[in-house]
Amino acid sequence: MINRSALGAPLADGKFDTFLFSPIGEGKNGETVSVLSAFARLALDPWKEAERLAKMSAEAATTELLSLIEAQPTGSLLCPEPKIMAYRLIGLLPRKKTTRVLPENSAEKQASAPQLPRIPSTILWLSFCVLLIFTLVIIMNPQYPSQNDTGEAAELNETVTPNTPSGIHP
Repeated sequence: MINRSALGAPLADGKFDTFLFSPIGEGKNGETVSVLSAFARLALDPWKEAERLAKMSAEAATTELLSLIEAQPTGSLLCPEPKIMAYRLIGLLPRKKTTRVLPENSAEKQASAPQLPRIPSTILWLSFCVLLIFTLVIIMNPQYPSQNDTGEAAELNETVTPNTPSGIHP
């Protein structure tokens, strides 16, 4: 594990590690290039840059990260889909508010889709528990003899004759 304090990292709690150590592409010699190494190649402090991006809106951070990916020295980074990579990487940053940047064509679909009201999970669990208890009460409730038309309990036939096929006598 890398000692963040030895690297001069101001945020040694590791909340940006997933983002910083994620691969961003391949170097010219075939080595994996992480976000941390891409920032270092631009003489940027990786943890400060990650903190700065985390404070931005997801859309602004994606645009900023894309410009940093594209600012890499020519030939030093092979990243076939830099827009998609920037979008994916920004999703790894810790955020207080969850904001997602949708690809251009998905935003139109999202806007046209009807928004359903969200039911809090507590209400769903409570409803499930009530339904479960109700079902158990019905299952566990003893069966009472049915009543005839006069309201009196019908008598059970105590003599049960087995229904056997003709020609076979017990």
